[in-house]
Amino acid sequence: MAINTDNALRRSVIYEVYVRSHTPEGTFKAIEPDLDRIAALGVDIVWFMPIHPIGELNKKGSLGCPYANRDYRTVNPEYGTLEDFLHLVEEIHKRGMKCIIDVVYNPTSPDSTLVAEHPDYFYYKPDGCRGNKVGDWTDVVDLNYENRALWQYQIDSLCYWASEYHIDGFRFDLMGVLDIETLNEARKALLKINPDIIMYGEGWTGGESTLPESERGMKINAPRTPGIGMFSDDIRDAVKGHVFYMDELGFVNGAADRGEELKQAVTCAKWAKSPMQSINYLSCHDNYTLWDRFIISNSHESEEMRIRMNKLAAAILFTAQGIPFFLHGEEFARTKISEADGAPVENSYCSPLSVNAIDYDRAEQFSELKAYYKGLIALRMAHKAFYLDTIDEIKKSVHFMDDMPDGVVAYTIDTDAEKVFVAYNAGKNKITIKLADALWEVLADEASAGDKALYTIKDQAVIPGVSCLVAVCKC
Repeated sequence: MAINTDNALRRSVIYEVYVRSHTPEGTFKAIEPDLDRIAALGVDIVWFMPIHPIGELNKKGSLGCPYANRDYRTVNPEYGTLEDFLHLVEEIHKRGMKCIIDVVYNPTSPDSTLVAEHPDYFYYKPDGCRGNKVGDWTDVVDLNYENRALWQYQIDSLCYWASEYHIDGFRFDLMGVLDIETLNEARKALLKINPDIIMYGEGWTGGESTLPESERGMKINAPRTPGIGMFSDDIRDAVKGHVFYMDELGFVNGAADRGEELKQAVTCAKWAKSPMQSINYLSCHDNYTLWDRFIISNSHESEEMRIRMNKLAAAILFTAQGIPFFLHGEEFARTKISEADGAPVENSYCSPLSVNAIDYDRAEQFSELKAYYKGLIALRMAHKAFYLDTIDEIKKSVHFMDDMPDGVVAYTIDTDAEKVFVAYNAGKNKITIKLADALWEVLADEASAGDKALYTIKDQAVIPGVSCLVAVCKC
């Protein structure tokens, strides 16, 4: 995350997992047999959505929302015991991967342990009742970080998980409601435990905040939180379209005019001080899955075309500067379909497992897509050009090609070791791009991707519609 982070972390790929829906059992123990499959994808960091107990008071649905946290210092008994979780972390580490947990420090459940132990830690409405500032979030109450004792409690909680359970990092929900000073203090404390600690979060508030904007842990303040990454909604929306408005399309699925926006996103979001601060993604636990977004926004297209869109989106994600993550099941077109009307479900926190459960039959159905994700990860890992060290190095090394038609972005990355050519063609028609007079090894095209040459080209590259091409020249 920081400029002094070692290369192994700089080239990392993060895999987001929801314990409840990952297996039929929905437990820590049940995840362990799947770790080999996850590691085989090339993933080196597993990020768990909240593992803490869920509150009972005002619980939404029969299962409750994992973001309605009842206790920061233990685990949801539905998932298993603390010992089970520690064993899972150990198994992750045995496979050379790291483990990150989600921390929800903006609200708690109304019946959290802190309500009884520290009622002064909470936000109170004018009527004197605990509450929150975000509309229909009736199953949570907000914490009040004007109370510095609360922040010390949370820093101690982070240190507890890092020291006692060997957690490698933390993802902060709605990090924009937390103040910059304390985020930096938390990082300082964690670095004493683990010099490679990973910290990132959502660089927005999700609603009102009592903090002045200049003090919030938001994207615009990223230069003041060095070493702490933030979600890049920039690349998310540029690639597939506005997260809330389904008629506002992205580069890969119909908005050919978003090329300039995409150029900025793939060379690192403009708010980031370091490329490692840009946490890139296409879909996560919030909103629609990537595949469901294509079902909704591109319902007129064939399944074959939506697969091409998905491949192109993934190619952009894994060749962009920054650290990528993807949602479990995205690699085989994960979908969340309502039993009631057969339509995709946008936010499924409180939905039954009939909606949320991972359908592993799709891994066979969409085996070509799964292989493409695995190949792109291998490609990324093998070439330093995709995880450059600094913003200045990106500016020096990345050169966009001029006079490209709408819906086409093409560029080279020039390093001391090699020259890399990358082209994204979101148009429906094949294009030809002239290359430097040299022999180029193609590592990714419309069908396959990997760290080994698929074939060689010279003088020009032909890129079919809705596809990418990545090639390398040892010049």
